[in-house]
Amino acid sequence: MIRMVRAHIPYVPVQSSRLYEEVAAQIRERIVHGDLQPGDRLPPEIELAQEFGVSRPVIREAIHYLQAHGLVMVRHGSGVYVCQPSIEGFVESFSTLLQLAEASVLSVHEVREILEVEIAGLAAERATAEDVEALRQVIIEMDQARNSPAKYMEIDLTFHRLLAQATHNEVLGLLAQLVGELLRQSRIRLMMSPSRIEKSSAGHREIFQAVQAGDREASRKAMRSHLAIVRADITPAERVGTAEALPAPHFSLTDGA
Repeated sequence: MIRMVRAHIPYVPVQSSRLYEEVAAQIRERIVHGDLQPGDRLPPEIELAQEFGVSRPVIREAIHYLQAHGLVMVRHGSGVYVCQPSIEGFVESFSTLLQLAEASVLSVHEVREILEVEIAGLAAERATAEDVEALRQVIIEMDQARNSPAKYMEIDLTFHRLLAQATHNEVLGLLAQLVGELLRQSRIRLMMSPSRIEKSSAGHREIFQAVQAGDREASRKAMRSHLAIVRADITPAERVGTAEALPAPHFSLTDGA
């Protein structure tokens, strides 16, 4: 259902050497402040051009910029719509930066070790009954998906996402999701081995039990042990910084893990 903006607040005419950036900045500010909501349709290109006092090509460039940053989507024949905020666009951009820097899978994994060990500890301290129950259900789903590597990998990502959410720290949740998505391709390779899935399942169960018990140090220790096993399975190629070692992830519209 299309939701039009109730009360239109005029944009400010722009004067800059890079006009499209200033146009994009004003629209972005409206989105961040909630004046524009997901699903809202922006005014037609010609109206925006008149309001900003710029040419239509400048508006097109601003829209392309906003689209590249995951803030709007263009539906041909329909218009430009504000998107639901998500991390996917940032993951794609950050993955490209890592490729250009020739970062390795091992480098990203080291960040994961630093991040997720502390996430496990905080989750043990802060998890609510609802958080624990959500993690319990994921552990059950893991056991049921042992013979399906692709499905198991998605459930694995969900477990770590829910664990980060159990810290009730929004920044940690976003960072954990970012690192998890960057390592998605490496995880797919690892989950091709039945013995690796067995080890992974046991590690997640141990983490869950420590979080359920509210034991911060046991949770940190369990996560550290789990990630040490993952580190041992990183291939020589993944330990060296190459563009091929950390391929950019791809997302579908229904990809929520």
